[in-house]
Amino acid sequence: MVDRAGTGPGSGEPAGRHQELGRRTVNVIVEPGAGPPVILISGCGMPSYAWDPVVRLLPERELVRLDRPGLGGTPWPNRLPTLAEETATLTELAEQHPGGVFVAHSMASFHAEATIRRRPDLVAGLVLVDGSVETTPRRPVGEGAWLALARGAERAAQAPPLAALGPIVDRITVTAQSRRRLLDRMDPRSLDTYSRADAVASVIAESAAYRRQAIDLTRVRVTSPWPTGLPVEVLTACRSGGPRSADAQRRLADLLGGHQTVLADSRHLVMLDQPQAIADAVRRVLASIATG
Repeated sequence: MVDRAGTGPGSGEPAGRHQELGRRTVNVIVEPGAGPPVILISGCGMPSYAWDPVVRLLPERELVRLDRPGLGGTPWPNRLPTLAEETATLTELAEQHPGGVFVAHSMASFHAEATIRRRPDLVAGLVLVDGSVETTPRRPVGEGAWLALARGAERAAQAPPLAALGPIVDRITVTAQSRRRLLDRMDPRSLDTYSRADAVASVIAESAAYRRQAIDLTRVRVTSPWPTGLPVEVLTACRSGGPRSADAQRRLADLLGGHQTVLADSRHLVMLDQPQAIADAVRRVLASIATG
């Protein structure tokens, strides 16, 4: 295993370590505390520091954050990520921190669910934060073209004038998916993160991999049953996808034997809009583990 210095959440906070997990280089940040560990898994193209508001509300817990390839100072592996790769990475991470709670946002819900189905012995609970749901996954289109676009963007972002576009796009994206306003103060780390060519390529590649990963999850569901009795909390951002998304997430909660909480005043980036709701859901799952 390669283990070297990475990037941490910010000045004065624990530094990350670059590790080879699932045959990919990722950045892992561990903050010691009481177990079971809480493993925070970001959505598509999101850095681990996005969880800062939630981390501050769980000061007593052991917290583990993951930056997938391309983020946290790691290299982009020059391909579209597969569900099998994501599952392999999470499996090895959970082997290092067994018996914990996965907290997965958006597209990472695919990764968390598939990992638990394949290795239920490693995880004791799950919180889905406005998780992606595809009841009838659509066929992937133009994957070769998307990969070419990611590679082209990576080359273009190596030029300083074009690299400056990354943080601007990040600001627009955060504004569109949270209650933050366009002129609000931006996290200064995004200037560094999204100016990096690897991060730009990673965001495009992860977005392009969405449809195929959704299809692959349906196949995992057929071959790998969901563990009975695993505590599951599903948080739904009502201002994100509207009633249709809320209903889809309710069906997902039913499928996983979980409990849904609809957040009436949150957009997709729940960790920014309502971090307390995530911390409360984590504590409910931990309480269920303790009494179960």
